[in-house]
Amino acid sequence: MKPRRLLGAICAVLATVSVALLGAAPAASADDGRAPRAQQMRLLDECDAATWNAEFPGVCAGAGSVSLATFRAALPRGGSGAWWINNREQTINAGDSLHVINQGGILHPFTEVGEYGTGIVPEWNTALPAGTPPAATLEPFFTTFVTSQLVDGAAARDVPATQLTVGTHKFQCLIHPWMRTVVTVR
Repeated sequence: MKPRRLLGAICAVLATVSVALLGAAPAASADDGRAPRAQQMRLLDECDAATWNAEFPGVCAGAGSVSLATFRAALPRGGSGAWWINNREQTINAGDSLHVINQGGILHPFTEVGEYGTGIVPEWNTALPAGTPPAATLEPFFTTFVTSQLVDGAAARDVPATQLTVGTHKFQCLIHPWMRTVVTVR
């Protein structure tokens, strides 16, 4: 399959899977009697719709200023700094929720992984150091996918901490694998 069609197919599957999984999330509750709180995590990118959609039709719904050529030029330097998660680390209490908002224009699967690794788009993996291990199998990806394409903050999804055990959890975008964060539940 050509890279263009592969990326389009991946985005279509991810959007479908995300809607199914997000609809089933249970409500959070705090064990200590306090009201649960939502803490915010933002996923961001600056895709320029004209250049991105010329090669990957419909993939970018954003109004950013980073062309696809500029994005690709940044890959050997560790990926574009215009693609990021606003908190490298986040601590929440058991029972709280993590309010995940995609304020970018491209799909960002906020995915729990055992260890950080490569993503599912081979070209974007060139942003990672040589020898970066592959990401975990796709099975955990589909069972822990917690957000979908949410453009310009128009929608958001809560990730109830009751789904996360007390401890440390690593998340990354499996399309843009340098987008990483650690969520600690206490």
